[in-house]
Amino acid sequence: TTTTTTTTTTTSTTTTTTTANDALRERLFAWRLGEARASGKPTYVIMCNMTIDDIIRKRPRTNNDLLGVYGIGETRRKLYGDQIINIVREFHDSSDESSTEEDSVTETSANDALEDGVTEAPTTTTTTTTTTTTTTSTTTTTTTANDALRE
Repeated sequence: TTTTTTTTTTTSTTTTTTTANDALRERLFAWRLGEARASGKPTYVIMCNMTIDDIIRKRPRTNNDLLGVYGIGETRRKLYGDQIINIVREFHDSSDESSTEEDSVTETSANDALEDGVTEAPTTTTTTTTTTTTTTSTTTTTTTANDALRE
């Protein structure tokens, strides 16, 4: 009897990087989807992607600041202004609370960069996923007395 065992292990690592702008964009998209579902309107009627991108770039702090954002006029400002400002504030406040002293230097730099017109902030989150697959195969060969005589 002969037994052969082969084991193969494959490891693959995927790293996903999220910027501060990506996180705010996801939050605004989720808000817009909720508004669309509640009103029965398509998301693009609530707010187009270009408007969300301009909110991310300009980070408005007041309802009056919103009037400087592409796609927001008096009607959208009245309908959604407080909600948008609260999302931008929540995002900024939650970023401040979760940062350490070391992180706050990077965050201040990120905010300064955004004010200077830079559209992407430094990386804030990195997620790494590792997947390991193990395959084992066993082969068994049995030799009988008749097989031995034939050889």
